[in-house]
Amino acid sequence: MHCAWELEQGGLLSERPAGAPGMMEDEGDDETEAWLPRWPGEPLKDAELVRVARFSPKLGFPSRAIGLLRAKLKGRKGHAIVDGDRSVWVPLPSPFAGDVAKYEVLLFRVHVGRRLLKL
Repeated sequence: MHCAWELEQGGLLSERPAGAPGMMEDEGDDETEAWLPRWPGEPLKDAELVRVARFSPKLGFPSRAIGLLRAKLKGRKGHAIVDGDRSVWVPLPSPFAGDVAKYEVLLFRVHVGRRLLKL
């Protein structure tokens, strides 16, 4: 997460809630419908885009954006991290009594950090 913070300070990474101002130019937009075709797994239900990370072209990543979708897969609530061949489904822990928004930020930032560190 610190690696991502350093890149944000240097203008090489922008990570925000979907639709938030101040994002870098994107290859797509902040609409859920733009992200659903990028999901390589089984179809998601009730999907909603909640966070987007965009990378500067200077970083050389094949995809310039990663999205976090809140959705259902096979009837189970969770999150789809849409990141090309590194896309993953993360089921919401059950029972979940925490703050979903804080959980989403942490989940997303850990994924982005791992990608930046090539882990």
